[in-house]
Amino acid sequence: MEQELQNTDELNGNTEEISIAENTDKKYNIIKELKNNDYGKTLLAATKDTGDFFVIKHIKAVDLAYASLSKIIDTTLPKVVFCQEDKEHGETTVVEEYINGQTLTEWMEKRELEPIGDALAKNIFRQLANGLKTLHDNNIMHRGISPDNIMIAGGDVKFVGLSHAVIGKTYDDVPEYKGKLGFAPPEQEVLGKADYRSDIYSLGMTMQSLLGADYKGKYKKIVKHMLAIDPDERYQNGDQLKKAVQNAGMLSLRKIIIGVAALYILVLAGLWVINTWFNPVKKMEAQNKFEQEQSQAQTEAKNIAFNKAMGNVGDGSADGSQAQYSDGDNQMAKGKLAVSVAFPGRPQEKGNNAVIINMGKVSELSGADNAQGDEPVTFPDNAKLEVTIKNNTTSDIKNPVIRFVPYYIDLSNIKDTPNTITKHLAGAVECQRDISIPAGGEEKFTLSLKNAVLLYPKKENTMLKVIVRSDNYPNTGENIKFSFR
Repeated sequence: MEQELQNTDELNGNTEEISIAENTDKKYNIIKELKNNDYGKTLLAATKDTGDFFVIKHIKAVDLAYASLSKIIDTTLPKVVFCQEDKEHGETTVVEEYINGQTLTEWMEKRELEPIGDALAKNIFRQLANGLKTLHDNNIMHRGISPDNIMIAGGDVKFVGLSHAVIGKTYDDVPEYKGKLGFAPPEQEVLGKADYRSDIYSLGMTMQSLLGADYKGKYKKIVKHMLAIDPDERYQNGDQLKKAVQNAGMLSLRKIIIGVAALYILVLAGLWVINTWFNPVKKMEAQNKFEQEQSQAQTEAKNIAFNKAMGNVGDGSADGSQAQYSDGDNQMAKGKLAVSVAFPGRPQEKGNNAVIINMGKVSELSGADNAQGDEPVTFPDNAKLEVTIKNNTTSDIKNPVIRFVPYYIDLSNIKDTPNTITKHLAGAVECQRDISIPAGGEEKFTLSLKNAVLLYPKKENTMLKVIVRSDNYPNTGENIKFSFR
């Protein structure tokens, strides 16, 4: 990477005794303004004595992570040579190394958005996982990871855009910040809440943008794990991610043990075949033993049939396992629980894996105006989902619960109708009624979507997953996708 660093010994002394303006004006000539927005200003500067290039940032915020970053030396992070906070005016001034490169967004545009392969992904992914581990090991959350905030120069990559990086470990440690649209996870994009797992998700979205939608290489499972909707199901920090990336494509210890065990069994089986083939006495003994086992099995079968006829056991098994299908109060129902989903007022069709609701044009939605599908819009006030549960089992269904899990839909502001919504979870809504659905009967649940928000109307996977569970029937459900033209 082409980059130049100033000798910073003189900057590491009594910087607190020198005003910010005096320090920067004394040492640097401003070359040009790189960025200027409501959050601050970024300048390209050069030292007056050597002409080395640096970046000067005037950020309209304090309590950022730059003091900690200035103590870190890592090839994936820009070197911070000076930082000072003016708490009275709420501003932080930072001087950091100038990186002569391009963002991942610019780099992919030059590639005409051609997805990268495993060899290139390995180089980029390993460096970024290492850098994220360094940040998290120092209690730093980036909170703004995206292709725009990662630079590449030669074969090296660096995290940049650290103006929103803060010190903390949990949601409660840091102020709200909604992150980069399209790359922030649901809990951050909707609620402004972020922790280490939010960085994991944002890096996963970034890698997905590089690898392409149809990627099936060795990092596929890792990226899928990073993009879990539930933060608890993601890698929990950069250290876990780094280990996963390093081990990608390698056989796990479990698979090695299974392989060795299978080979051992094959060898023993081969020896047994050879020994049996060339030993008529053992073959005869084996035949006699087989006949004895068959006779014993027939006797046991007769005993089981007799006991069953007498009503002593369910199916003859030692533990009476068939009892789990009885109609007892705490047993599992036998049969099929059918779930259907309807969205009144809109045409719908059954797809391969989901019910598809044809929503028409985005601009036709309430409050959408001239929206084209790239900005959040609100569902119409009369929008609702009707879920019908038909009990085709042999037993009453006890305490049915429906969970609506959103994908690119914000349900946090929908109203709590009486005796319906019992839980507003991090990304989902849970409905419960203290009832039983009799065998052969059905029950309808209605979920109002008033105030629900479609975050990306035209995104391919905008959907709701409807999951039904009860005290005595396994989870079942249906997916509902929203299609726009």
